[in-house]
Amino acid sequence: MKRIYYYLLPLLFAAPVMVACDDEGQTVVMLQNQDPVVTVTGISPASGYTGSEFTINGTEFGIMADAVKVTMGGTELEVVSVSENAIVVKVPEGATAGKITVDVYGQTVATEYMFDVLGEPGVTNVNPVYGFVGDEIVFSGHDLGVSEAFYTVLFSGTSEAAALTSAPSAESFAVKVPEGAVSGPIALTISDRNVNVPLTNGFTVLQHAAVTGLSVTSGYAGSEVTVNGTDLKPDLLEENVELQPIRVTLAQGTNVAEAVVDIERTTNEAIVAVLPADLAVGEYTVSVATSFETVATGNPLVYTVMATPVVDKVSVSQAHAGSDVTFVCSNLAGVTTDDVKVMFGETEAEVTSVDAESGNITVKVPVTLDAGSVALSLTVKGKSIDLGENALFTVLATPKITAINADSFLHDETTALVKEGDEIVISGEGFGTDSDNVVLRFGETEVRIVAISDTEIRAFVPSGSVDGAISLTFAGIETPVMGMNLKPLVDGMDVTAYVLKNYSHPFVSLAQGNGDFERQGEWSRPADWIVVNNSGSNMEGFGLQHNPKYDLNAGNSLGLQTDWGFPNSLTNGRIYQCTAVPAGNYRLTGTVAEYAPKGQGNRGTGSACLVVDDASFEVTAEGSNDCIAKTAVDGVKDIVVDFALPGRQEIAIGFVGSFTNRQSYVKFNSFRVEYMGNSQN
Repeated sequence: MKRIYYYLLPLLFAAPVMVACDDEGQTVVMLQNQDPVVTVTGISPASGYTGSEFTINGTEFGIMADAVKVTMGGTELEVVSVSENAIVVKVPEGATAGKITVDVYGQTVATEYMFDVLGEPGVTNVNPVYGFVGDEIVFSGHDLGVSEAFYTVLFSGTSEAAALTSAPSAESFAVKVPEGAVSGPIALTISDRNVNVPLTNGFTVLQHAAVTGLSVTSGYAGSEVTVNGTDLKPDLLEENVELQPIRVTLAQGTNVAEAVVDIERTTNEAIVAVLPADLAVGEYTVSVATSFETVATGNPLVYTVMATPVVDKVSVSQAHAGSDVTFVCSNLAGVTTDDVKVMFGETEAEVTSVDAESGNITVKVPVTLDAGSVALSLTVKGKSIDLGENALFTVLATPKITAINADSFLHDETTALVKEGDEIVISGEGFGTDSDNVVLRFGETEVRIVAISDTEIRAFVPSGSVDGAISLTFAGIETPVMGMNLKPLVDGMDVTAYVLKNYSHPFVSLAQGNGDFERQGEWSRPADWIVVNNSGSNMEGFGLQHNPKYDLNAGNSLGLQTDWGFPNSLTNGRIYQCTAVPAGNYRLTGTVAEYAPKGQGNRGTGSACLVVDDASFEVTAEGSNDCIAKTAVDGVKDIVVDFALPGRQEIAIGFVGSFTNRQSYVKFNSFRVEYMGNSQN
């Protein structure tokens, strides 16, 4: 089956390839906005006379002759035919040997394939394809043996022909690179006929190299040195040219050694070289040769090979980011911070100091490093120093405190109340395992760490007043890691704020607007308190009384009541809140604002109690003492309940009331909890 290719002009948007068969069984491929890669794989034959034809083999040529252009040197050839894999061209009159270039729809392939036109003057080789002004360049070919008077050789940048160095032969002639020549094409005319010069991009006119100095004038065997200068590695217009290697040589008397040039890192302005690892200590004269010449230097380049540093130890094998690490070395004479490079994996560390006398190199672990193991490396004056067993370093996780055993103490979100001898357990990560690298303080008091792991630190509250935040200061990290505040817990201390919420008038209401009130704005639901008033009506859960009405800032009392919107009797109504309290002896005081247990006409019966119970708070107003502790309300006054907890416990604090008559009530306007000591101490 025959395939026909139609190359369409680029469209605004890329379109897919469309394939179809026509009536003659041909496959029509519509290459819409595609970029087939044109390749040239050879020519056949490679020589012939004017008027002869030859074939260019390759891929993706298409079939449209108008879309194909072929040149031989500077001469355009006639395209006879085009198929997908072959282009047939014809050699015109006046053509001379030249390299083949193919252009298909603007995609140009410049090749090294040359067609030689027989019977015509032809240059098939130029050697070398680079040179300094005054260098001899040889042109080789055939049919060249005419008088030198018939030759015109023009280098780019010149208007006068270069002089031939001798009479030409049939196979070659030579010229010198003239003054004023610059890199670019060479134009050749023989007997007024243009003759192609087989240079794909042009001839390179070299500039003499100069060396301005060494990056360092002293270092170690096996270290790296850079030779600075100009025109040390110029780019050539022609590609794939085989060149002499760049050489850096060190001589000490008759002892001569050659450095290894890192050609990938070497540029036109700098030659990077690695000195031999077996160089003896002493002074060496450095000489440089580029690929084109030995470079003259005004003053000798002198490099001093020093005794290689030896690392005796590294101060730590693990540390936090930002910490100091010290390399203890010998043979650091003449070394400064600029000579030292330390890498933690792929990250370079800051070298903070070098003390050649003591042999200490101090660096900071990069703050950008994540926790984990990294390879540690040390380079001094370009020399990689063997670290042996110290070559692996562990970066500890950035220290942070995630928790403190606050539940063992009376506490709120920011502060815990502690006593002398209490154990403080600080949980977190990145603490390390060496207590010498950590300073623990409670406020301004430094505290001894009794146990440490990477995730936990334990200490005891010391004697004396401890008032302030927990802080951990780690070696090499300037900013302390802060934890919660500690305050001393003393007998008789008011700890209400650490036990209860919303515990005094004006109590905080949950009401947001008039719709959240009952009894014309007199009652609302209190925040943080559970109200069980058995009302079975719209007054259920309402236990905060406001005076003036609707005033959110006038929650004067928490109350249980009958009548005035509530049911006419109440059995074991309760208002309480749950809280977790650690071991100790406590005193609960409730201030009664109003109390009328007998109600209307003083004919009913009723009772109320201030209570501490477990979290279920199923206590009754009368009967046996079926709770942790309770005290009956017997008037408008302070009611006191003493209770003891043997361990941390979830408890309920509140009051309970039962009334048989209308217009009965009990109301509290504040609560207070005091710590009374610990009978177990």
